[in-house]
Amino acid sequence: MTEDTNKLSRIEAFVEGTLPEKERAAVEKERLENPVLDAAIEEFELIRDGIVEAGKEELRQKIREWEAKERSGNHSRQSFTRIAAAILVILGCTAGLYTLLQNDGNSLENQALNMFSPYPSVISERGTAPVNAEDSIFMLYEEGRFEQITLMFENKRPEGDDMEGLRDFYLAESFIAEGRYFAAIDILSEFDDRNHALFEVARFHHALALILAGKTVEAEKKLEIIRSEKGLYREKAETLFRQIN
Repeated sequence: MTEDTNKLSRIEAFVEGTLPEKERAAVEKERLENPVLDAAIEEFELIRDGIVEAGKEELRQKIREWEAKERSGNHSRQSFTRIAAAILVILGCTAGLYTLLQNDGNSLENQALNMFSPYPSVISERGTAPVNAEDSIFMLYEEGRFEQITLMFENKRPEGDDMEGLRDFYLAESFIAEGRYFAAIDILSEFDDRNHALFEVARFHHALALILAGKTVEAEKKLEIIRSEKGLYREKAETLFRQIN
């Protein structure tokens, strides 16, 4: 693995929250001192979350600006230009997918998006005031403020007594609503207890997140199980499974 690939993998791990705490702190410090790294991380976050806000030409212009700054400044940053170029390639693929979704309303990804609807909140069962900061997730969810929830918990999971994973579940739902499918996958993959009240919806939404994240093979395996059982999501799973095949 090349040095640039290592750095790109490190950025991905940082964005996905899988870096050890010490390494994450080191990257946080480094990005404060290195605007090129900071920009690379921000672009990667947009790409990984499927949010393409800048056009390809605009990103190319950014890279040209970074290169110009590097030529006139610190040459030790040149490797990050190559990382930015790699990100441009990824963005090109993502932009292609985005165009496909726009042109094909019946695409697998669009079908998955159409089938996702944030699960109803349980605020009525919890009263009107949160017990602690973590419990505010329920009130925010009820108000549809998914972005605020993901900002609160993007680098950590809710702590304390989690009411059998309810806070985790609603955090995952918020991640999907905000287009942060990889983060949702990590959480929903843990809802594997068939006796859990949210097992069926968590399993199906896990499959949707897998599709939206481009993990079609994994999604197909999960959909095959769902469609083989007499559950609430059998027909929807059958539809998606057939489209994959």
